[in-house]
Amino acid sequence: MEREPSAKELQRYESVRERWEEVCSRCGRCCFERELGDDGEVLVDYASPCRFFDMGTHLCRVYKDRFRKNERCAKVTLRVALFDELLPEECAYRRLLREESDGTAAL
Repeated sequence: MEREPSAKELQRYESVRERWEEVCSRCGRCCFERELGDDGEVLVDYASPCRFFDMGTHLCRVYKDRFRKNERCAKVTLRVALFDELLPEECAYRRLLREESDGTAAL
């Protein structure tokens, strides 16, 4: 069962909520096929990008219509950033929300 976001995670989210999409670092890893390895590590298949992903700019060519044109495209919400096992740990959304052992944000 999925836990609820912690107070610190919610606070970090609220601090950027109005500019949530700007948090994205445009790494493009979420635009490739991914699976979990036996050790739980996210394996990214860099030979299989989304057909709308521009490899040069790391941007989506149909960004405004991406959810309509690609049924596998998923919006990165607070819950996705926290709990989707296929979102790489290096993802800027995950790094922002991750709780560090010393209590500071990862970014």
